[in-house]
Amino acid sequence: MPTACVHCNANTLTKREEKWGYTLYECAACTLQFWWPFKNPGHESYEQNGRYRDRNFHPQTKSLYHSQILFLKKKVRPKTTLLDLGMGTGRFLSAAKEKGYQVTGTDFEKDAIQAAKTVFKLEDVYDLDLETFFKTFPDRKFDIITMFEVLEHVDGYSFFPYIRQALKPGGYFAVTVPNRDCWKPLLAHEGPPIHLTRWSREAIEIFLGKYGFKVVSIKRLPIPLRLLISYFNDWTKGILSFSTLKRVEKLVQKEPAAPRTAPGPRRVHPVMRVLRAISFIKLYVLFFIPAVLLYVYIWATGGRNYTTLYVTAVPK
Repeated sequence: MPTACVHCNANTLTKREEKWGYTLYECAACTLQFWWPFKNPGHESYEQNGRYRDRNFHPQTKSLYHSQILFLKKKVRPKTTLLDLGMGTGRFLSAAKEKGYQVTGTDFEKDAIQAAKTVFKLEDVYDLDLETFFKTFPDRKFDIITMFEVLEHVDGYSFFPYIRQALKPGGYFAVTVPNRDCWKPLLAHEGPPIHLTRWSREAIEIFLGKYGFKVVSIKRLPIPLRLLISYFNDWTKGILSFSTLKRVEKLVQKEPAAPRTAPGPRRVHPVMRVLRAISFIKLYVLFFIPAVLLYVYIWATGGRNYTTLYVTAVPK
């Protein structure tokens, strides 16, 4: 059991739940919830994880987050500099560059940065963890710093004071985290060791305040319907979903099973193209109406369909 909160160091902790060999605690002082042991598994674990490996080798297929789409709708002043922390493959930075931003990014996954360079042709990107990036470039300043769906992954906050220091006068920080106050079954895919913290509006505001930020706005973003449909697919595995696509892919895929050494487009067998199209249609035929009904139910019973907190803050 931890002796103190991983954020504010208070010793007023309450056990909330247990999952996959981890225990969730809540701090009464700052209201942060965190999993114990509080340890990120490291970049090797991400690069071996099927979800992140597929993202790195097929970065064009990764959709932007709802928060990133909202961000890109804003007008851009000429020469606005943007730093994205935990940038992944650079899908967002590529879109931001097309919008007119001067973009920089960092991520501790080497395969992700390789994808950013080879697929999206981004240059000012680095395979460095967050604190190492700021220490490597101590004099760089940015108009905007973003951190989309990253804060819940980190196992320490020593890098956070650097964010404030790296902002130009008049600049701001934008961060998104999963909203723990949503309908609880929507958190089924969220947890350790990838996600180490759970956030509420109060928790994120207290957290940012400690590091010298004033929250300007907190928006609750609803779960995309397409994502809810994919949840139905996972919830019905073994009943309506039998992972047939993955089994057939192993049989017809002509490329060797060994890990690839470079990201980029991968040759897809014609049979797989057809099966993927059928699988996509099946998802919507089977689960569209149930997903819509569930979405309406969740919304009608307290607005608990809001799964993301989108926060903008400025230095105090």
